[in-house]
Formats: sequence, structure tokens, C-alpha cells
Amino acid sequence: MSGIVLSRLEKSIDKIVASIRSLNEGRSAATGEITLRPGFTTTIVTKQESPGAINVSLDSTVHLSPKTASASTVVWWISNVDQGTFTVTHPSSAALDQIFGWSSHG
Repeated sequence: MSGIVLSRLEKSIDKIVASIRSLNEGRSAATGEITLRPGFTTTIVTKQESPGAINVSLDSTVHLSPKTASASTVVWWISNVDQGTFTVTHPSSAALDQIFGWSSHG
């Protein structure tokens, strides 16, 4: 569930209230979907691959959840977290459908 992302310059009280309500309802702007890169052992996630990554920070904990049967068999770990990016390390595979949903907290 994705939250409402506001500009730092937002002035609309309605949009600000809607954003706060979405957070209270458990939504987050730090979520997305990724597909592991075939033939590689790392997949670097940035806002270009998954726009919600812009909200990942150095102290974030990133969680992945497989969305395909192919993804459910992968052994993976989060090997790096930085401002606006994280890296998933995984075995090399030719599979094109290793798709995960992700969320970040912290």
C-alpha cells in the first residue's frame, strides 16, 4: 500500500491531511516492486527502478516478499542500504520473473 507523497512546498491542507491519514492507516511511501536482474548476483534498487526507493535511508530496514513462484525459491539478502538505494544479493539465474514486492521502515 503506497502512501501519498507530498512536495516539501505543499500548501494544500487537504493534501497534507490526506497524507497524514494514509500514514495512520498503515500506508507508506517507501514501497515498491523489483525484478532481480537475470545473469547477475546483485540487483541495485534506486528510484529509477522503483520510485519509492527515494524514501530509503541509511538506517532503514528493507523487507522483500516474493510475488512469483520463481521468486519464492531464491535465497537472497539485503547487502547494502544507503540514502535512496539498496542492494539485493542473490544467486545468478536466467529467470526473468523473479519479482518481489518490497517495503522499507526506519
